[in-house]
Parts: sequence; C-alpha cells; structure tokens
Amino acid sequence: MDRTWQVAVLVVLAVLAAPLSAAETSSPATLAVAPPAAKTAELPPKLTAPILQAWGGSPIILKGKLVQVVPGPVGLSEPPLYSHTLVFDVQAVLRGDLEGRKQITAHHSVQGDLPQFPEGEDCLVALSQGRNAGLTVGTVVQATPALLAEVKLACAIPLGWSVQGEDLLSPWAALGDQAWPAEARGSSPLVCAKTGRPALLAGEGVKFSVARVPPKTEIKWTNPDGDGLYEITVRNTTEKPITVPALLSDGHKILWNESLVILCQNKAYRVPAAVGVKGHVEPARLEPGQSVSTKINVLALTGPEWPQGGYRIEFTFCLGEKADTQSFYYVSRYHDALREQAREELKSAKPAAPAAPAAALKVELLGAHKETDRVQTAAEGDKVVLEVFSDSGIGQAEVARPAAGWPAALVIRLHLKGLEGFHVSNGRATHKDRLNRDGDPRRDPKTGAIDMTVPPALLDQGVAKLTFDWIDFYR
Repeated sequence: MDRTWQVAVLVVLAVLAAPLSAAETSSPATLAVAPPAAKTAELPPKLTAPILQAWGGSPIILKGKLVQVVPGPVGLSEPPLYSHTLVFDVQAVLRGDLEGRKQITAHHSVQGDLPQFPEGEDCLVALSQGRNAGLTVGTVVQATPALLAEVKLACAIPLGWSVQGEDLLSPWAALGDQAWPAEARGSSPLVCAKTGRPALLAGEGVKFSVARVPPKTEIKWTNPDGDGLYEITVRNTTEKPITVPALLSDGHKILWNESLVILCQNKAYRVPAAVGVKGHVEPARLEPGQSVSTKINVLALTGPEWPQGGYRIEFTFCLGEKADTQSFYYVSRYHDALREQAREELKSAKPAAPAAPAAALKVELLGAHKETDRVQTAAEGDKVVLEVFSDSGIGQAEVARPAAGWPAALVIRLHLKGLEGFHVSNGRATHKDRLNRDGDPRRDPKTGAIDMTVPPALLDQGVAKLTFDWIDFYR
C-alpha cells in the first residue's frame, strides 16, 4: 500500500479512536474498526449496514442545534404529505461543504404520519442539495455520543460504499482481482473486502464540482439539461501542492474512470468505462490553484430505471467523500436513441493511448529563476500539457524531444497573473504571442491559467528541442 495512503488511513483511525472509543452499538451486520495499537477494554465504534445506508450516502452531514421548525402546507394525498422548514445553528460539518455558514435553512417532507422534530436539541442531520441550490433534509435525529461516533465512522467511508454481512464493499467489488493491484492492497480495516482497495477520501483543500456540457444542438422543451455529458473538475484551493488520495494516477495521467462513482436511484455505479486499476497507482498531485477536468456521459450507464415520456432523473457524482448532484431532464423520445448510441460507442471505444510521451518529455528551466518556479508534464487525452508555475512571472525553459518523437499536440499552460510576452522556437522558426487584455478565451475563467498551444509546424520531428519563454508584465 502506498505510504501516503497508509498515513492517511492511520490518521483517520487515530482521530476516530479517542473520541469514539466509548461508543457502543448493538446492530446486526457490523464491521468493528479497532484502532491500531489501542490498549483499552472499551469497544470501538462499529460500522453497520443501517448506519451506512442512513448516513454514508449523504453528501452533507452536520451536527447542529435545531432552533426552529416551521410547518408548511399539507399535501392532499392519502396518507398526507407533510412539509416543514427547519433551521439549524451549525456546530460542526462532518461531511460536505457549507462554505462556512453558521446557520442553514433546509426543507423536509415525508408522506405518512406527522413527523416530530427534536426542536431545541443538538441533532445529527443528513442533507442533500437540489438543482435550485436548496438544502433538503434526509435524516434528522437527536445527537447522542454513541450515534455521533457511528456517524463519524460512516463519514470516513467514501460515498457509494456499502456493508454486506460483515464485509465492507466498494463499487468496484464486482471486478474482483482486476479492480486493484495486489501490491497496493490495503491492510487496515477500511478496505474493500473483495478487492483490497483502500477507502480513499479526497481530503481537505479540494473543490469538487460538476457542470453539464451544453448540447451541440439545443431543442426547446427537449434537452434543457443537455445530452447527458458532464464535466467533472477537481481543484486545489490551497496555496500549497497537495495529493488527492481518492483521485488516482498511474504517475503520468489521472485515472478518472477508476476514481469516480455515480449514485442514481439509491444505487452506486462505476463510471461506464471503468475496467479496474492496472500496474502502478498513486494519489494525484495538484499544484497550488491547479484544476483538472474530465467529461463523463451518464447515458452510457446500465442499470438506472430511465424515465418514460419526460421526467427528471438525478445523478450524484462522487470522489471519495466529495459529491455534486445534477438533475437531468430526460425525454425518452429523444434521449433513448442517444443512450443506445452512448452504449455502442463505449463497446467500440479503443483503449486510451498510453501517456508515455508526457512522461518522456524532459523540461529544463533556463537562466535565472526562483526555486519555486517549476514545470510539470501531464497527458490530457491526445495532447501533452506542460504546466508552468512561475512565482517570478518571468522565465525560460527548454524541452527535449523524446525518443518516441514529439506528441501530436503540445500545450504550454501558464499559471500567471498576466501575459505580455510569449515566444516558442524550434531553432528554425519562432512563434510569438501574448494575452489579450480585453478578454481572451485561452484564459481559464476558473483557474486563471493561460493555455498556449504550440503550433504544429514547430513540432517538426527533425528538431531536437524547443525553447519557450514568458513574461507576465514588462518591468
């Protein structure tokens, strides 16, 4: 098991051990998690199937005081549908991101008996966020030390995992030995019983977001939410480099299909193209402010009950404990054909080209530069990206042609506040460029990074190196 992941798992267990060791539960199908080297006769918390079902699938979990209960309209159904607005003073966020909010308002509805709420008491609350950014309460119960211990343990398990019998299982369990490399299998209690895959979380400082990709052709009343394609983005929100355990890498490229999980209709699905992790695997590393993205077509999923006629279906995209829910309006007369097409494309898809050219590109910084200036390589589809992080704002670098030749496409991604000068040369020809101050589509609105594509004519296989230089603002 990778050292980074070993440390991460041990830290989770150590944190859970002290405050939770006094908690006792008595539920069937339990998975006891005893902290390493714990010398105590007290029972550790136990992860049960009911607890994981009630709390483990919630993208937002908090501990807070229920300060107000406002009754809403009663639905004229049999049995009646009761709705309430609940206001909580937030004491602690156990999972999810409430962006520092001290108080939240959420909606609760249930069909059946009139619900009774522990108003004025400290509560544990499971929430989800709807398409209109409103919060919906799934579970709200009065907090007790024993329940708090179990819920905290459930929050240490990635979204989409389950307990069956006494086994903790990941969404990749059906892949068996193909799901995870034998040499990287975990040894702590928090691993998938069928594959040995550790329960990897994304961790602090990570922003996970999902956005629908606009359709090529918008059809009124038919595809308001697009054609099933979504862009997933993971961003380092800190000012330091971080590793993201739940976001897997083979050392060259990110293994998106083996990292993401999709929840739909209370079931967990692997990304349609997932085939299991092969060979070397490690946590992805993100530089300060860096973001990485991929696109997923949910119409390739097999298993969900797709709406007939026109109706909404929800997909929750997950990376470890991070999640983002998207509501998709599905029109069967239109999307059924796209769904069949997506499945056929998945069957005929060729394996992704290896990222060896990215790993083979050797970059050397030239001239005077700060020690914090750096360049790293990455593969994004069929192109290679050179990520330039330049605190000094000015610099020069040289790239040697790998033995396999120049990649088909090369992008130099500059993390700068501005760009008044950019040159790239192969010794025979030079390309000059700069950023348009009035707005330039090459600047990513999310990260501020500037993509400069090397002209294909410069990637002549007969030249041995490229040099490029940049300056943010002329002094």
